[in-house]
Amino acid sequence: MRHPTRPSFVTALIALVTATLMMSAALPPGEEPLSLLPAGPVAVLSIDRPQVIAANIEGFLLKAGFADLAASFSQLTSAIAGQAGGQAPDSLAAIAALARGIDLNRRLVVALYMSQGAEGAEPAIFAYIPARDRQALESALREALQGSGTPEPEFSVGLPGYLTVGIGMPATPASVSGAADMRSLLAYPSTSICIWADKAKIEEIAGSSLGSALSSLLPSSGYGDYEDYEDWDYEEWDDEEWDEESYEDYEEEEYLEEDWEYEEDYDWDQESWDEQDSDWDDEYLDEDWDYEEDYDEEYDWDEWDEEDWDDEAYTNGGFGGLPFSGFEKLMESFAVYLEGIESFDLGITISKERVWLRSSLGAAAGSALADIAAKASAGERSLPYLSYCERDALISGAWSSPMDWAMDILEPLYAAILPQEGAADLVMGIMRQSMEASGANGALSMDLRISDRLAAAINGPQPDEDEVLKLLSEGLSIDLSGVMQLKDRQAFRDALAASVDIVNSSAYQELMAGSGMALSASRSVGANAGIPYDLYTMSFEPGDTFGDGGAAFQALMAKLGSYAYAYAGDKVYYSLGAATGAVDLARRNGPLRSLSSDTAFKTLRAGAPLDTRGLFYLSTKRLVRLIIQLKADQTPLPFAYNELSGFMSWFSVSKDKLGWGMGLGAEDIKAMVALFQ
Repeated sequence: MRHPTRPSFVTALIALVTATLMMSAALPPGEEPLSLLPAGPVAVLSIDRPQVIAANIEGFLLKAGFADLAASFSQLTSAIAGQAGGQAPDSLAAIAALARGIDLNRRLVVALYMSQGAEGAEPAIFAYIPARDRQALESALREALQGSGTPEPEFSVGLPGYLTVGIGMPATPASVSGAADMRSLLAYPSTSICIWADKAKIEEIAGSSLGSALSSLLPSSGYGDYEDYEDWDYEEWDDEEWDEESYEDYEEEEYLEEDWEYEEDYDWDQESWDEQDSDWDDEYLDEDWDYEEDYDEEYDWDEWDEEDWDDEAYTNGGFGGLPFSGFEKLMESFAVYLEGIESFDLGITISKERVWLRSSLGAAAGSALADIAAKASAGERSLPYLSYCERDALISGAWSSPMDWAMDILEPLYAAILPQEGAADLVMGIMRQSMEASGANGALSMDLRISDRLAAAINGPQPDEDEVLKLLSEGLSIDLSGVMQLKDRQAFRDALAASVDIVNSSAYQELMAGSGMALSASRSVGANAGIPYDLYTMSFEPGDTFGDGGAAFQALMAKLGSYAYAYAGDKVYYSLGAATGAVDLARRNGPLRSLSSDTAFKTLRAGAPLDTRGLFYLSTKRLVRLIIQLKADQTPLPFAYNELSGFMSWFSVSKDKLGWGMGLGAEDIKAMVALFQ
């Protein structure tokens, strides 16, 4: 007698296995195609919800003030989609036929591969097309490819809701375990158009066009690269196109026409150039002119000193002492990081109010690029110090990444900018000491204010020098404040104190003298209500090269010449000006109004990737107020001030990827066009 529970157990087991298989095959909607691409693509294009993207592009163009362009785009998309009686032109008939068979509210994926054919590697296409009418879509594809010389397309329905297409390769979806890694494209928000590419495969197809572009920036080979020409074995030279036998049968008559007599084509008996131009000689030559004596009178040959001759500067075209003379070495150092690029992606996300552009580089395991990515990714995704940014500031920024992650990049950069001996070491020494004592988190805010009197002076006649100095002193306000996390407070204070000694050193003074001005620094230490602070003052003395603008420059730099640092807990609070500004910030431990509470900023930030480690924000509201204040014409402008979003850029990083991007509002574009038109 069989156990009564066995059928129920077997049934339950089958149901469990079936459910598991169904769950493993049912990936989140909109992500199935990218998760099931065959391994080894050269490039992948993803368009998520094309119909929504098209509507958003039209709405964005309208809101940005490009009504004519929006109308043209609307007519084009309506014609392709067959909406509102639109008729596609003959040049777009094939695309329109395809569009009518596609479900334009789902993700479309097209990938390029290189398949091994009879004559070597040949391009192949693999696509997941969301099907609204599978049969119509197949017919439209066959018709579009007819006569193109491409292989006959293969079709399958292995992915529910999609028509899988293979051109030059099987139309077989990959398993989840054997699929290509498309996490970088899956990270893009909905309604995005993005592309991913394998750098090595792209270079192989394009003949290393990226490498060729970079090599054009590096020094070309010179004669010294060929000093071993004597070692060349000419007997090994082989040219398949060279036909020795045909050369032996060569007859001169084959290449010479009967009437081609070069000796007769030229009049060998004509007068020489000297005889023909004797009048020219007489005009410019004087028997009484002794060029050696006249030249010697103007130049003292005894003053020439061979020891001062700079062969290196001469061979570099005379640019040996100019900034960026180390550009070649800089590019060579960057080449190490470029070699570590494994893949790259680029994409755009658009809504009717805003647009975001972003890109990233995938780092090869074990490369120098992967090393700096691992260092930079040690921060926090939440950007905890973003809450310290002032809402009403012109510029704000926050970061959460170790301060020293880019030192290997900055050192050759500063060496190129400051080629003078020891100059780069001085600057990098200051940076290195302070970075080693700093933590990963920080934030800053900067604002610029001008008085109505200064604005009127800018739009009016040029005031005299005394009036300029008074206007700059009283009418210009520059506010800069921020906070940084510290690992070692005393080490940080010691590093700042050491920077004063470096600035006042003879080597640094010589460096500043080359820029046409003198700079000195001083430090004072104190405490306010138990909060310790350091106050640093920089004094600028413009040289003769500044001319009449020297006094105005000095007045401007005086507003940037005092820096205060106040210390509380594991943080340092800093500000421009007197120490009370930094002390008040430390006591308040927060901004007057936080940028994090601004709705427009939060909406714009939502388009940044989750692994953002640094963020920069420009308040276009604040910028517009400044520009309007400076405009002589105060007529109303055609944009909505309260709908301005601002401009944002970011730096994102994970352990194997570095990225960057930016976001901007449509109303902001409209405002900038109106202000600068």
